[in-house]
Amino acid sequence: MSVEETGAKTETLRETMERVMAEKQADAPVEASPEQSAEPPEDQSEPDRDLGGDVAPEPEAADPGGATDEPSPEDAPASELAEPPAFEPPQHWSREDKDRFLALPDDAKEFVQQRAKDLEQRARAKMFEADRLGRDNASLAKAIEPFKEQIARSGATPEQALTQLAAFYTQLQTEPAAALAQMAK
Repeated sequence: MSVEETGAKTETLRETMERVMAEKQADAPVEASPEQSAEPPEDQSEPDRDLGGDVAPEPEAADPGGATDEPSPEDAPASELAEPPAFEPPQHWSREDKDRFLALPDDAKEFVQQRAKDLEQRARAKMFEADRLGRDNASLAKAIEPFKEQIARSGATPEQALTQLAAFYTQLQTEPAAALAQMAK
């Protein structure tokens, strides 16, 4: 007989999961639906299984030889068994500096290593800034190049000429009539 002929509704996996979760949250025992068979008697029950469906290992018997609750080194997490961090000198240091560093106590090595790291980061940032400024300077020099002779004849430096040009541009944007009157002079 099919489900359609009996009139029984088949529960979807989602509905089953939601029902079981709701029952678990309410601390109510999961009741078997009429379609499900009754649980087997305890003497014929299935072995305990883990989440993967494999047979769970039998619980170990207590050690009558006076076992303690202290964890053994084998039971300790890897982080507790790990060696303290190794402090290595930077690769670019001279052999003499590396030897002096390795002779330091660990707390001093940690301090020196952190300071060296901070200094290198700041030096790298300064190098990037200097590179950017160099590119900016090269761009300005290229833009000024065609006007260098004219700027020199006026008795100004390129920096003074750029400052005057920027001031005129600002005045032209804010007070166009005054800027044009100044230019006409």
